Amino acid sequence: TPVACPGQVTIENRTIPNEDNFDLGTVPLSSAFAHSCNTSMAALADKLPADALTNTARDFGIGVDFTVPGLTTVTGKVPNADTAAQRVENGIGQGTVTVSPFGLAVAEASLAHGSTIMPTLVDGEKTTADKPSVPLSPSVVDALRAMMRQTVTEGTARELGDIPDLGGKTGTAEFGDNTHSHGWFAGIVGDIAFATLIVGGDSSAPAVTLTGEFLRPALANTG
Repeated sequence: TPVACPGQVTIENRTIPNEDNFDLGTVPLSSAFAHSCNTSMAALADKLPADALTNTARDFGIGVDFTVPGLTTVTGKVPNADTAAQRVENGIGQGTVTVSPFGLAVAEASLAHGSTIMPTLVDGEKTTADKPSVPLSPSVVDALRAMMRQTVTEGTARELGDIPDLGGKTGTAEFGDNTHSHGWFAGIVGDIAFATLIVGGDSSAPAVTLTGEFLRPALANTG
């Protein structure tokens, strides 16, 4: 689907910029995803029902309360968005949205599995949750996996283009006075689902680089 990716967009007095105000014009949604067009995602999120992202996040495991023997877990939370400004914030993972590396890794593993996973630490010990596992839409799974692959082949994670079949998504999360941000990269390759967080990294680049330093030898050892 063609979407606009301007350098910035204002919705209900909330102005959302792209990094360095880059402007791609009108591009396929897959390109907007691969290049992290905040403005595209903000505009799309503004069209959603208040609980749309909340419910979808829980289907992927974010916001679910897991009881994992041997492990204390927090996945995160995507609150309902009752105003346009809140929908915009939710759509780019800002505002009151929270997520942990564990929660994002659960989301990636759920995407790879095709349904909400029940994470475990100790063999033979059963995980319980306050929400049952649900199947994810196969068309959504296929589209997300394809866009994540495009992120690596031509988008914001192309530094890792040498890693076969890797798919992922970069992100940043502002904190404090909004002049600094944490850097994220999360994805799937083979049977590995991962989430990399660089606290105070100020961009996703350090997270992408560190992920490569972990994955290349790990995959070489299993190949």
